[in-house]
Amino acid sequence: MSKTIEEDIDNLGNIEPFMRLLEYIHSKREYAIGGLYNADDETLKRTAGEIKALDELLIECKYDQISDKWKKLV
Repeated sequence: MSKTIEEDIDNLGNIEPFMRLLEYIHSKREYAIGGLYNADDETLKRTAGEIKALDELLIECKYDQISDKWKKLV
């Protein structure tokens, strides 16, 4: 049994549905970035906060490492 959240994330990184969840979060981030192009000031602030939150989640969940690992397997 895992003792830390980092170990839990490492274990989840071996499960394909977790990778799909991370891909979904990543696509939401990319969509939010695309919405910045014509955004007014209020929308820009809100969207920047959303992007920051999604970035932090992807970093905490080791998206880059897990994505690279799954790309090598496929």
